[in-house]
Amino acid sequence: MSVDEHGIFSSDIELPAIVQKKADTAFSMIKKKGTGSMENFERENLKKKSKNARTFKKPTAAVAAVCVLALGGITALAAGYHYWSRSMRGTLQADETQQIELVQSGVADILDTQDTDDNGGAPAEIKEVTVGGVTVKPMEIIADSHFAHISFSISGYTLGEQVEPSFEHMDAECEGMAAVNASFYDGIVSDSNGKPIYDDGTPIELDADGAVISHYTDADGTLEYVITCISAYDQTILGKTIHVELENLGTTYHADYENVLSGKWEFDIPVTEKNSAKTYALGASVGDSGATVTTVELSPISIKVNYDFQGEKVTQGGSDKSYTNPPLFCGVRLKDGTMLPYLADGGSSGYTDETAAQYYFMSAFDRVIDVDNVDALLFRKADGAPVGNNLYIVPLV
Repeated sequence: MSVDEHGIFSSDIELPAIVQKKADTAFSMIKKKGTGSMENFERENLKKKSKNARTFKKPTAAVAAVCVLALGGITALAAGYHYWSRSMRGTLQADETQQIELVQSGVADILDTQDTDDNGGAPAEIKEVTVGGVTVKPMEIIADSHFAHISFSISGYTLGEQVEPSFEHMDAECEGMAAVNASFYDGIVSDSNGKPIYDDGTPIELDADGAVISHYTDADGTLEYVITCISAYDQTILGKTIHVELENLGTTYHADYENVLSGKWEFDIPVTEKNSAKTYALGASVGDSGATVTTVELSPISIKVNYDFQGEKVTQGGSDKSYTNPPLFCGVRLKDGTMLPYLADGGSSGYTDETAAQYYFMSAFDRVIDVDNVDALLFRKADGAPVGNNLYIVPLV
């Protein structure tokens, strides 16, 4: 483990198996990476180039605090409501009621109908961009203080069977942002037990070679792409503008990119200023682990947990390689007793001081939750499935 110039120990959280290279690896339960060198997001490097970025698929991760408003006036809104794209519905597994609630609460914006013009006046559309006959259009942005998911449609590009689409480069810039990850939406989500399924609820299928069959295209042949932006642990992206550049379009196989169309598609996407986070001051012990959860920010799409925990050095090969971690958040318990232990969907974590006594964890969710219906947080004790005796349960009171 190393200390960066800001005095912050940091590490990435292993993503659920559903976002790994599905054709080449077996699906497994969510688990934390073993300790090692801490390679978190550097705040000074707000622009990250990526060749078919795959590390953070969903909008990728923390339990940040947002409160969904009560279901008021939904009937009137629904009559003319523009429902979310397939990729955003899959990314957050939101039903129609949840989609409407998030739009009403200001957490979600439909980009072809909502955004203000330069003078702050009437709504103005964020324009699509066409290059070489391929049109890329922003569709939605779903955001809280620490995570923003942006979906795009790509039309005019014909994808062959069992070929993975890819932009050669994806750049995103935003003040307060620490990392960005993205991928083409493949129609695969996880169920409440962390198992991969298609977004229509049907089981995963394999081809003759045993590779997972992905559903990249819509019925009309349109592709969809989702970018997830992650804030630095002590920053917010609310009220900022995310500049996105997508460059060159082609296919990838085993990390080898093959270009089909050269070009660049650029967008400026505003993030809501509304801070809908719900913050809890807990001071609660996490079982017998020695960790105390001090504060929690909880939203319908993510979480941030702050801990008091004294890390101990882990020595390997005669040198100090890392520090021990507190039990990490993995899910929630609802008021009716429903357990969602596979909710965490990737993000960042690490020590925030040189004495390794203060720890944070941020993770996006793999589905929308009703914050007011949560009565406890779930923390995994050790590697392995987060069920039964492998869970600490911390009441959210």
